[in-house]
Amino acid sequence: MIQAYRPQAAAKLKIDEASVRTAERERLVYVEIVGFGKTGPLAGRAVYDHVVQALSGFAALQTDAATKVPSLIRQGVIDKATGHVAAQSITAALLRRARTGIGQSISITMLDVALNFMWPDAMMNNTAFSVADPRPPAANTYRLTPTADGHISLMVLTDPQWAALHPALGLEPRGDRTHPEVLREARERLAQMPTGEAIAALTAHDIPCAPVVALDQLAEQPQIVANNALRVFEHPVLGPIRQPVPMPHMPGMDIDGLRPAPRLGEHSAQILAEAGYSAAEAASLIDAGVVAVSLPR
Repeated sequence: MIQAYRPQAAAKLKIDEASVRTAERERLVYVEIVGFGKTGPLAGRAVYDHVVQALSGFAALQTDAATKVPSLIRQGVIDKATGHVAAQSITAALLRRARTGIGQSISITMLDVALNFMWPDAMMNNTAFSVADPRPPAANTYRLTPTADGHISLMVLTDPQWAALHPALGLEPRGDRTHPEVLREARERLAQMPTGEAIAALTAHDIPCAPVVALDQLAEQPQIVANNALRVFEHPVLGPIRQPVPMPHMPGMDIDGLRPAPRLGEHSAQILAEAGYSAAEAASLIDAGVVAVSLPR
C-alpha cells in the first residue's frame, strides 16, 4: 500500500499504518510519503516540490552569480527523485518479503530525499569540517556558453581536454595562462562561431560538448532518434501522445504493451472482485457512491 497524504489526513481516513497493519497482514509492504517529516515544526504542513526546493538548498544552488537572485529548477525534480526512491525501496522490500515472508514499513520524506540528492557535489564545500581552503564549487561549471546563433554546453576537465581546447578553436597555445584565462579566451572565440561550427571543432578534438536543443526539436534530434528514445503511443482519452521509452531496456520488454495511468475508478470493479466481493455486492457499493467507477470511452 502506498499513500502520500499528510499524517493527520491519513489517520482521519484510517489509512495510516496503525490502522492498516494487522496481525493478519504481516506480508504488507506499507509506504508513506510525506513532505517535510512526521515530527518537527513543519510536520503536517502542505508541501509541493517548489517549496521543498527552497528549503533544501536547491534554490540557493541556482543563485545567479551576477544578480545574487536564487531560482528554482523549473520542473518537479524532487517529486521525481522521491518517486525513484519509492520504487527502489519497494523493490527491496518485495525482495525481502520473497525471502522471509515478512513485509516492511517504508517512510519517505521529500525533504530528506532532496538533501540526499544535494550531496556530495552540490555540498562539496559544506561537508568536511576540516576544510579551511574550499575549492570553487562544482556548481560554477554548470553554465552555458553563448555562440553566434545560440548556446552550447561544454566541459573541460582532464589535462588532454585543456590542451586540446585552444587548437580546437584556432587560438594561440596556452602557455602559462591559467585555466580560467584559457576558458575566458575560448568563450570569447565561441561567441563568434555558429553553433554547428563550434560543436564540430570541439568534437574533432574530443572535447565533451552539445548544443542547447529547443523543447519542440527534441523529437528530431539525431541521437535521440537513433536511440529510439521517444515513441508515439495511443492514449485512450488523449489520442496520440509522445512519450519517452522507459529505462532501462531489458530483453523481452514489451514496449508496445505499456498501458497509461488508469482513469479514476477504471479498475474499481476488478479490484472489488479480486478482493472477494460478489458482483451484487460491488454493484451495491457503486450505486451507493461508496466506490467510484469510470465508464470506458
